[in-house]
Amino acid sequence: MHTFKDKFQLFKFERTQRWAFALAGAFLVSGCLSDYSFTKSNLPNVQSLSVSDPLPSEPAQGITSPVPVVCNPFGTAPTGSGNQNGIQANLTYLPASSAVISAGGLNTSAFAAGTFDVVPEPTPIFLNQLNVPTVDFTQGFKDGAGGSLKDLSGNQLLEYFSLHLDTEISLNAADTEGDYKLAILSDDGAVVTLSPAGQSALTWINNDGAHANRLGCAADTIHLRPGLSVPVHVDYFQGPRYRIALILMWKKVVPGAVNSSEPECGVQRDDGYYFTQTANGPKPTVNYQGLLNRGFKPIPAANYYLPNGGVNPCLGH
Repeated sequence: MHTFKDKFQLFKFERTQRWAFALAGAFLVSGCLSDYSFTKSNLPNVQSLSVSDPLPSEPAQGITSPVPVVCNPFGTAPTGSGNQNGIQANLTYLPASSAVISAGGLNTSAFAAGTFDVVPEPTPIFLNQLNVPTVDFTQGFKDGAGGSLKDLSGNQLLEYFSLHLDTEISLNAADTEGDYKLAILSDDGAVVTLSPAGQSALTWINNDGAHANRLGCAADTIHLRPGLSVPVHVDYFQGPRYRIALILMWKKVVPGAVNSSEPECGVQRDDGYYFTQTANGPKPTVNYQGLLNRGFKPIPAANYYLPNGGVNPCLGH
């Protein structure tokens, strides 16, 4: 048999439950549960609620803002770009203990979301362009709150990660319409997929696999003109730390001219072949300058546009 004291405690518990359920329901209706997190200081102590405690008329104060984005993790500066320019990306990684790593033979498909051992990182990432010269990646992925992205063990993500990047490339009014050849310089693997107007996604450049600096070149050209946007998807992965490189390039094919094949296509080079490391950052070598002299140039930031007219939250970073 319950005493009066027992019944009163049960009434307090039920009242507390109703208050908690009401608060949760209010956040579910407003959609706030997906965008906010709670700190210990702003959650009520349900043990201390009494029968006379009124139900709150508004959500608790001290709610934190959504997770910050990561802006330009490789330090590329926004040169001549507007708020709709840029590249959006999501990140996946393999834990250091993964059997996939020890098995060897890594490629971009090993990092696809839903694949064995792959961990998705939900923080949005934005870049201004793909122009990352050969460099040691030691700073990690810094977010706007002063933190950095970490793996399940609490370590900075410096290796065995993959970026899945989406953008649209388009010529601007000052650019010349014509046929363009694309290439990507990467360390490690990268696969470029295009979706030209009226066509399904096509693998345009396959520079996949674990390797040092290697220039992957498209076999075909694509016709570009001002105002025509071509959706581009790039899968890139970094194997063992620390050296990385990722430069998406284009070259306008001159009609009637002798357009000889690029001798560097498909050739793996050592870390210092295209860039040397100095106290002021990577310095281009004569080999990289030769690539530029033969017509290949990094695609400028002003020619990258966020998909579906999106706005770049990293403008000015």
